[in-house]
Formats: sequence, structure tokens, C-alpha cells
Amino acid sequence: MGRAGVTCALLVATCCLSTSLAATGPIDVYAQEAANRVGLLEHCQALGFARAGDVENARKILMNRPAMPPDAILRAAEGDGKKGKLLAAGQYMSLEQLADRSHMTVGQICDGFVENASVAAGMIDHP
Repeated sequence: MGRAGVTCALLVATCCLSTSLAATGPIDVYAQEAANRVGLLEHCQALGFARAGDVENARKILMNRPAMPPDAILRAAEGDGKKGKLLAAGQYMSLEQLADRSHMTVGQICDGFVENASVAAGMIDHP
């Protein structure tokens, strides 16, 4: 599956999840999702699908947020990511569920997160 397919699968995950997550506002949800991506990339790294630099790109994105919820909320979202739980649109899904629903492998899903983090971090570095 190409990049367009991976991007589409990530968009589907963002739009079609079932368990809700309480947040105090939209900025909190975005920061929680960014923290979750840090954990997810650490999970992908442990599986051999990402490198330390990819995790650092995700951290750069998180630290570029204008407002942050309390640290405990961010740590919880990152911790869930380390367990392979994707947070999107305030809801959770496992990477395995996303891969299955997207007809992809977990490695392909991780590759999509790596690519997205690389592009976003590059935009921060070179606006």
C-alpha cells in the first residue's frame, strides 16, 4: 500500500473510533494526540518499525503545541501509545485493530506515523 493508502487509513482511524476520551477542550485533545504519537512511535521502535530520531520528531511536534493540558494527562496518553493504543479524535483503537480494518500491517501503520512525524517536524524546522 502506498503513502496515500497509509494516509487514508490514518484518516479513517481519526474519524471512526468508538471509545470516547474526556478532555477539557480542543487544544487538550490535540496535545493528548501528539503525546500519544510519541508513545506510539516508541511502540513502533520496540517492534523495529521506527528509530530514535522518529520518536524525537514526534516529541518536537508535541513541544510545538501552544497550550498543554496537565502533565499527568500527557503522560497517560503517551503511556497508552507505548502500549500500542492509538488516540485519534479523542478516542482509542489498538494498532492491530487499525491495521486489520485498513487491510494493512502494523509495520505499514508505523511507517505512516514515521512519515507524518518526519514531515511535520520538517515544517517546524523549516517553516
